[in-house]
Amino acid sequence: MADVKISSETEEVIHFSMEKRMKAFEEFNEQTGIHLYIEGKITAESYDPMNIIPLEDRLLHKSFIKVRMNNEDFLIQKPVIAHVDDGI
Repeated sequence: MADVKISSETEEVIHFSMEKRMKAFEEFNEQTGIHLYIEGKITAESYDPMNIIPLEDRLLHKSFIKVRMNNEDFLIQKPVIAHVDDGI
């Protein structure tokens, strides 16, 4: 296996990207209004893949997400943070 050297420019881009993601989550958490937490077996039925910001085990859906709970579908047309067990 060959050693691959990571340039300082690459490290800067990664650092910038991570800071931008963390800032998006901080801005979400600082929004005024009611924050609703729903726990349980929830399945994502549809979402906008171009407007998702991943961070660790969370996904910030910036536009919408449609979820299935108790055999019923719910469309949430607001920013949503989804906590995921096994990736998207």
